Amino acid sequence: MGIELKISAIPPYLWRIHRGSSLDAKWRKLRNRILERDDYTCRACGIKSFKYMEVHHINGDHQDNREENLATLCPICHAVHHIGITGIHRRGIIVVSRLPQVDIIRLTRTYALFHGNSFQLLKKMHAIGFIEKYGNHRDLAALADRIHMGWTPPDEYKLYPFPERFKIFRYWKENLHLFDEERREMESKYPQLFGENR
Repeated sequence: MGIELKISAIPPYLWRIHRGSSLDAKWRKLRNRILERDDYTCRACGIKSFKYMEVHHINGDHQDNREENLATLCPICHAVHHIGITGIHRRGIIVVSRLPQVDIIRLTRTYALFHGNSFQLLKKMHAIGFIEKYGNHRDLAALADRIHMGWTPPDEYKLYPFPERFKIFRYWKENLHLFDEERREMESKYPQLFGENR
C-alpha cells in the first residue's frame, strides 16, 4: 500500500484551484492515469473501487502534479489528510486512540456496511477503551487551523470517519463483495467489536 495516514490539513493557498479552466482537462487526464497506474486501489487501506476514488498529493502541494507525488486514495483515507474540510462536511470527528489510523477506517467501514452504523461502533470502541476520548466535527476545523500555524498533532490523534456521510458509501453498499476480505480481517482482529452482531 504505502501511504501513511496521519491527520493533517492542507493550507488553502496550496489547494488545486484551477476548476473550470483549461488545466482541468489536463488534471482529469493525469488523474485517470494515476488511478489506472494504481489499479484503482487505495494506497493506504488497500480497498479497490472503480468509482469515486481520489488522487492525493503526497507532499500536500496541490500545484505539484508530478506522477511520483500522486497516489490513489479512497475518499475516507484522503479525508485524513484534509481534516478541515472533513469537519466542515461533518464526515468525522477527532478521537484519541492507539489503534492505527488505517484500522479505524477499516473498522468504521466494515461496521457501517455490515453491522449497523459507525455511531454505534464509536460507543463500543469508547466503552472498551479502544478510543480514550472524542470530540466533534468542529474540533477538526480548529485542529486544521492549529496545523496551519505549525502545530504537530500527537500520534494518538486520529480521524474517526462516518463512512455513511461520504458519497462513495452508497456505491460500496451496492458492491459489498469488494469488502469480503476486509470484513473477515477486521472481525477476526477485533472480535470484541463484532461478536454480538454476527
